[in-house]
Amino acid sequence: MAAVVSIAWLPAPAMGELVDAFGDAQDVLGQGPPLLDIDTMFIFYDGSFLHFEVTFHAPISAPSLGQPDGVVGNLAFDTGQNAATGSPPPQNQFSPPFATLVAGVDFGVDLFSEVGHPGFVDVVDANVVVVDTVPISYGPMSFSGSVPLASLGGDDGVVDFAVAIGAPGQATDATDVVGTSELASVPVEDITWGSIKSRY
Repeated sequence: MAAVVSIAWLPAPAMGELVDAFGDAQDVLGQGPPLLDIDTMFIFYDGSFLHFEVTFHAPISAPSLGQPDGVVGNLAFDTGQNAATGSPPPQNQFSPPFATLVAGVDFGVDLFSEVGHPGFVDVVDANVVVVDTVPISYGPMSFSGSVPLASLGGDDGVVDFAVAIGAPGQATDATDVVGTSELASVPVEDITWGSIKSRY
């Protein structure tokens, strides 16, 4: 049996970017493949939006397409950067094998919700109340989108973040540490989505 790993809710060394280990996806509920495996999660902000992109080591699809590799899960945002407020990160319910994060999640992006309105996902608060619905784009091995800062309680864009994902029917991967969003250094329209390393 795997040991519980406790990770503090602290900024990761690389601001705005979390790189997840290759091959660490888990068959949590014994459902078998596909075991969706996170590559990188990147979060940055400008004056109006919090932008996100998550890439994977293998192909994914939108859950509304009904395919086995449809990616579901949650992006967790601690806008107050305060573990005493909000809710525990969703991945904690699958710990072990996922790392236990000490955090106060104030808002999140519900990837499951894309099934109900293809091409859009719900933004929820700590009580899982929908506060906004925003567009999401899927590439062969990534997804990306933007959340208005006004929908995050008027936040300034500086958030701690983590992600837990899975395929329909089970969780398969989650970030082991947390990151802190980064101020965009170039206009959003100049960023190449679908490849984290080409964003600048």
